[in-house]
Amino acid sequence: MADFRKLLFVLIAGALLFTTVASAEPFSCSITPTQTIVRVEGLADYVGDIILNCWGDVPDPAVGIKNVNIRFTTNNNVNITSNILNTSAQVTEASMIMNEGLTAGGRIWYGNGTYAGQNVYQAVKISDTAVEWQNVTIAGPSSNPFKTIRLTNIRVNATGMPVGTAISGYINITSPTSFPIYGTSNVVVANVLKGLIFSVTPSSYASCGPPPGTTLGTFRVTFTEGYSAAFKRQGDALAENYIPQGNYPTESGWAPGPGGSGIWGGGSLYGYSAYVAAVPAGIGTPAVAAVPTGNSIGQANNPTTLLARLKNIPLGITSVSASVYSDGYLATSVVASSIASDRSATITVTVTGYDDNASVSATEAVKVDITLSTAGGMTPAPGGIVLANGTFAPISTVGVMSAIDPEPRFVDTGTPDYQAFTMAGVCRTLLLFPYLTNQAGFDTGIVISNTTKDPLGTQPQNVSGLGACTMYYYGFVGGNLAVPVLQAGQNAGVAVSPDVPSGGQLILLLSAGGGNSIPVGPGVPAACAGCAPVTFQGYMIASCNFQYAHGYAFVSDTGATKLAQGYLALVIPDRSLRLVDPFTTGGTGTGEQLTN
Repeated sequence: MADFRKLLFVLIAGALLFTTVASAEPFSCSITPTQTIVRVEGLADYVGDIILNCWGDVPDPAVGIKNVNIRFTTNNNVNITSNILNTSAQVTEASMIMNEGLTAGGRIWYGNGTYAGQNVYQAVKISDTAVEWQNVTIAGPSSNPFKTIRLTNIRVNATGMPVGTAISGYINITSPTSFPIYGTSNVVVANVLKGLIFSVTPSSYASCGPPPGTTLGTFRVTFTEGYSAAFKRQGDALAENYIPQGNYPTESGWAPGPGGSGIWGGGSLYGYSAYVAAVPAGIGTPAVAAVPTGNSIGQANNPTTLLARLKNIPLGITSVSASVYSDGYLATSVVASSIASDRSATITVTVTGYDDNASVSATEAVKVDITLSTAGGMTPAPGGIVLANGTFAPISTVGVMSAIDPEPRFVDTGTPDYQAFTMAGVCRTLLLFPYLTNQAGFDTGIVISNTTKDPLGTQPQNVSGLGACTMYYYGFVGGNLAVPVLQAGQNAGVAVSPDVPSGGQLILLLSAGGGNSIPVGPGVPAACAGCAPVTFQGYMIASCNFQYAHGYAFVSDTGATKLAQGYLALVIPDRSLRLVDPFTTGGTGTGEQLTN
């Protein structure tokens, strides 16, 4: 019985030993990508982090696994655009973090040194579509082989990808020291969506509106997120994003910040100054080189910036101002530029913050009210149309890794030019002179008054440079088949007068073929040569570019010695409005009506 018990003990011990040996696995890693969303307009948006979970037996624990080169290459020729930190060595901000920076002493960063305790590495640019972390120590001598490796701070140019598609890549080991990595061929790290939807709520202004020097009108442009959290504040990578997690709610990525003491090494290869000079006992001090300033690891140069561009601003509009607000939890600021010589202006909106305690699951809209004003002088000419389009900013064409270009940056998406503000057609009055003659010994005098100067608070109207009244003559002109100034048909002529000032008159005599526009107060009358046909008999319709025009005609024999008759011109309803509404007999921008 004793021999049997000894044999049973040997069998059990052998089975345990066999099980232990059989359970041992060679060292390997599997990939877990963390997908995010990148903007199709973005030239340098962060993709999701890539996590390598590694385990198994290190072939020689006394040596560890060292000098490993791990490369990430994008599929579909998508360019990597992570910031270049050192141009001579082509070192980038694309970072590799071991075990999330956690050590026995807490979260401590040891970067780009040459010793077994290093836990942060920066990738080197291999090509436009590949970066590589070189000479990586996966497992130091006698270290724990169970390890989490995070690849982060990888920016890409998504502008060439169709909306709704995925950005992916693959990982491989390019050094002689090798071990299996499973799931490397099609690692999806981001999906491409439209980040910005731009729209305009237009408005218009009629020349008979508020007096010069006041607001002409306000229209609205709206920037709406294409997906939730497409608009982000800048963020501070060192102060906020030092806990590795990826997908930070800012434009900045990860940086080795104040998570604990440590050093940022690398010597002359990287050439940065000291970050933190505190190295735990027992770890050698490599040549110290720290997180660079300016275009540094993970740090964005600017927040989400929205740009509205205005074109074709009419002469007479002298200033542009803007106010901004958000429907949701975003905080924003706005700056309006002055009007350039090409009659353009820009409105720049920056995202300054958001309510960290509020939900960001819904898309938000940033609304900007843009006001156009004029200061003194004449009301801007009618017919002008202000166009507006919107885009992310700053705009760039650099879709590769760069040491000097801002992050983020965007391609100009070329949104359509929307009609944002219209200087509506001239406020006008139509006058009918039913009978005029300069035949058979008779003559006619014509007076048109601009009565927009009154004690009733009416806005004085005088649209400079357009010709205050256009006169259409219909009837018989004898041998003169063409009225001077403008072309005319056989039985009709067209003439354009000088400006009729507010409170002034246009005075014509048919036999003289014209007359004068009489100013109010000191001034020289403007000649109206060729403003009337000679030897004419018929009727005339005057279209005057101001409200409250009134006309008078005086028909008499030559010299007014025998017969004379005067009458007031009729005010015709503006029939052009009835093309839109057949029941309209008048409206904004029209003169008085026949029933007035």
